[in-house]
Parts: sequence; C-alpha cells; structure tokens
Amino acid sequence: MDIYDFESNSMLMSAKTFKTQRISKCFPIAIIFLFVLALSTMADAKELQAGVSPIVLTLGNLSKGTSSVGSFFIVTASTDEILVKLDSQRSSIDYFKKPEYAGIMDKVSEEDSSGWAFFPSNPYVLRHTNESLKTTGGSIADWKRVSFVLNVPEDAEPCNHAFHIRPNPYVAEEYGTAVNLVVLTAITVMFNVEGKCDINGRILDIFQNEKSTDGMVNIDVYFQNMGTATVSAHAPSISLYYENGTLIDSKQSGYTYVKPGEAKVLSAKFSANNFLEEGIYTVNATVAYGVNSTTKEAAILIKHPKIVPAAGPAQKTESNRSNYLILLILAIITYAAYRIYKDDGKD
Repeated sequence: MDIYDFESNSMLMSAKTFKTQRISKCFPIAIIFLFVLALSTMADAKELQAGVSPIVLTLGNLSKGTSSVGSFFIVTASTDEILVKLDSQRSSIDYFKKPEYAGIMDKVSEEDSSGWAFFPSNPYVLRHTNESLKTTGGSIADWKRVSFVLNVPEDAEPCNHAFHIRPNPYVAEEYGTAVNLVVLTAITVMFNVEGKCDINGRILDIFQNEKSTDGMVNIDVYFQNMGTATVSAHAPSISLYYENGTLIDSKQSGYTYVKPGEAKVLSAKFSANNFLEEGIYTVNATVAYGVNSTTKEAAILIKHPKIVPAAGPAQKTESNRSNYLILLILAIITYAAYRIYKDDGKD
C-alpha cells in the first residue's frame, strides 16, 4: 500500500469516527431538548375541573310510546367555551341494591334503555354566562344546561328502568392549548314505565352437556324468565354431591341477560377427576336473577368426557408449496439487497 492510499484510508476512517462521535454527542442533547419541550407543554396545559348536577335525575312515571325531556347542569369555573359530548350507557341491577331503593328493587327491568335517549345537538357547545343558578345547596355561578329527549318505545317493558349519561367535555381545537378536563361522575336517569311489573323465573332442568371434552364435565342449568321484564341471571352455586350426600365440588356460572319468556343456559365446568366412575350424582343449583333467586336439585347421570384426539401432522398441500415459494423469493430479494448495501459501503 502506497502513502497516498494509506492517507486516504486514514482520512476516511477519521471522517467516519468523527461522524459517529458527533451523533453520539448530539443524541443526549436531543433528549434534553425533547424533555424541556415536554415540560414546557405541560406547563402550558390547563386542567379544568367539571362536575354535574344532579347526580340522579328522576323522570317519574312514563307511558309506552311517549317522550320526556330531561336536563342537568355542567358545573365548572372555566370561562372557556367547552364542547360536551354525551354518551348513554346501560345500567345494572347493582344500582338498585341501595337502601334508598329498597321499596322498588324487586320491580326493576334490566332492559337496555340507554338507546332511548336522544341528544338533539351532540356535542353541545357550552358558553360562559354571568347568570347564577339557585339550588337547594346554594347558588352556583358558573353552570351550563344540557338537555336530552327520552323516547319510550311502544314495546318497552313495564317496571323501573335506569341508564347512565356520561358527559365527555373538551375544549375546541382552535384554542391550541392542551387541556385536561375532568368530570366527576355520570348522571343516572331513572324512570318507571307504567304497566304490570312481574319479576319471576324458574329452573327448568339440569343436565350434563354431551359436548363435555378435554377432561372437563360441563353441567348446564336451564333457566327460564317467567316474568314481564328482562333480568340478569347467573348461578352463584352449582354443587355436585355423591349419592350419600358428600360434597364433591361447587362452581359458579357467568352472567347473561334473559328476556321475558326466554330460556338461557348457565354452565359450569368440573374436572373429570372428581368422578371416579360413571353413575348418578346429585346436583344442587341456585340461580340469582335481579334481587331474587330460585333453587333446584336433581339427580343426573354423569358420563366420562370424550377424549379429543390430538391433531396429526399437517399434510402438504398446493397452498403450502405456494407459501414456501413466496418465502424463498423473499429470502433471495433480502440477500440481494444486503449485498448491494454492503458493496456500496465499500465505495
């Protein structure tokens, strides 16, 4: 190698080393810059606290096929123009399991009534006003009224209903400021649909599911809604006993909504190791629906679950060969691209 080549290679190596060092030095500087920028953005961000009043809105007794207007207030100290998007959500029977609703908790329909709410101008534009709102708790200076329409369908189930309205407020984008808006809670809308309300149900029967496989025994409890309102049902206890009364195991099922007149299956899985032999076993099942429950005991035949054969090796098909060909082409393209990149790096 002559002196010229040596000096050229030395210059090239020096340039690469300088470039690497410059990148390594610039990297922490960039990180610090981004960190400072994030702190600056957080400093400029505003947090607007917003609340709702009232938390519970009662619309009273409503007839099927009628409409009712409801309204509530967004309370905030912000003077900015705020947009509020309203979302309605299904409620659950748990809301009625409070002491103040003891007189009606057994007269509740769990039909999904959240879709009955209509918001005429969603999202709502809320502007600051100097008017004050007089309430039983005092005067509220900064407030915005939000209204909606509840349309009760002709086939609505009688009984008490409830659903939630969740306000999701945010500041209009043209303000260009990061905003964290916090709403304290959702509003619960309660009302009663006039008519005969009957909450009733029964367990029709208990069976072993014939599709029990993989070392598990599936016990099915058939529950029928005999009332006039939708209920959420589950089996908190499905217990298996030997014929002599010795408890083998106890499980619970999942939840499901059951409409009037409808029958649903509530299932629980038991290990087949609990059953030393096929034969008659006693099952005691309790189904809870709404705030009510019903129990049934039955003697059923338990059979060993079927053994599912292990899947054999996949046979090669025309589709498999096509996939292999595509992978081979991709590998060749990748290798060619690597060689071209490597050759360019030597120049």
